[in-house]
Amino acid sequence: MDDKRVLLRHFLAALAYRTQKAVRDAPQAYYIFRAEPSVRTPLELIRHIESVLGYARTFFIGGEYNPEPLSSVEDEVLRLHATIEELAWHIENGTPFREITPERLLQGPFSDAMTHAGQLAMLRRLAGAPVPPENFVYADISPDNLGPNQPAPARPGDRNREWDAGDGLQVATRSVRAQCAATIRALDEEWIAAATRRDLDGMMAIYAEDAEELLPDLQPIVGRAAIRAFYGQLLEQSPRFAPHFDSRQVTVAECADLAVVEGTYRFTPDTNDVSRIQTGKFIGIWRLIDGDWRLWRIISNASPSQNENG
Repeated sequence: MDDKRVLLRHFLAALAYRTQKAVRDAPQAYYIFRAEPSVRTPLELIRHIESVLGYARTFFIGGEYNPEPLSSVEDEVLRLHATIEELAWHIENGTPFREITPERLLQGPFSDAMTHAGQLAMLRRLAGAPVPPENFVYADISPDNLGPNQPAPARPGDRNREWDAGDGLQVATRSVRAQCAATIRALDEEWIAAATRRDLDGMMAIYAEDAEELLPDLQPIVGRAAIRAFYGQLLEQSPRFAPHFDSRQVTVAECADLAVVEGTYRFTPDTNDVSRIQTGKFIGIWRLIDGDWRLWRIISNASPSQNENG
């Protein structure tokens, strides 16, 4: 195997390692996190990387490749690693390149795939679950291991000089983040108070204009106007709907232009029927817009309509 093929195989090994680094121990909500309406979710990115590498494979075997969505994140990740392994096999075993050179394969689909792996890591930070730092020079990356079971970092938290220069900035912003967290907790309580007193105007004042709610068994509710219509109909049709949050544990992470709130709640409908008491998990993503924090995305595993109907 010539030097170019050796380097291409190692590049695929680095891709396998960095992809797993980006998704390892990620919360399930991360995979459906959408930073902007036109931006792919992490799950869609994983599927797109598969498409890019499937396209690269056609330069060995011909044909076309358009992957169909699979039923779970785990299946998508396994398929991606299987494609990486197949590409590496063709490279190692001397399958001829079809109408492409090793250099163009690297500058095209291979580099595209690595760029998207970096986007997966970036979205982890935006979703409030950042990837820990690592010095990749010392990572245990091997072309003999292209599957999802990649080794742990050899030097976790080992940063280069440029990164170390930012440590002072991190210390300086701790108080700012603390203030941000306090502000968002106060706004969260304000939303609860408005919902409890069935104050639709008070609830909606906290949402961003382009807010989005992702609730189970419902289509995404996009835009403050649509969210207002949803809750307005709910209040009209469900006279007893008045959420009493017996407990609400909130953890605020990553306060910058975005802040992520993740927690649990105990939801008690306005009824004496204890069988209707529900517990749930939620993720709220807040965004700083024109100097004010606004509720921008909500991902929940229990919708108000489900709680009302038991």
